[in-house]
Amino acid sequence: MPKPLRMSRRTWVAAWVVLCVAGIAATAALNAFPAPDPQPEKPVSAECAEYIADIETQLARAN
Repeated sequence: MPKPLRMSRRTWVAAWVVLCVAGIAATAALNAFPAPDPQPEKPVSAECAEYIADIETQLARAN
């Protein structure tokens, strides 16, 4: 069985620094753009509205 590669502490720290910087850069890039406006709700049929209301009632009872 081959021996596992040994990495020095400096290599591990450098890898963590690179990952942290990449995460911070990605977060900054995502925060730079505003979120798109939510889509307006589309009208539903009366049958679907009744079904949705029934489910919401059941969920309210469960809580």
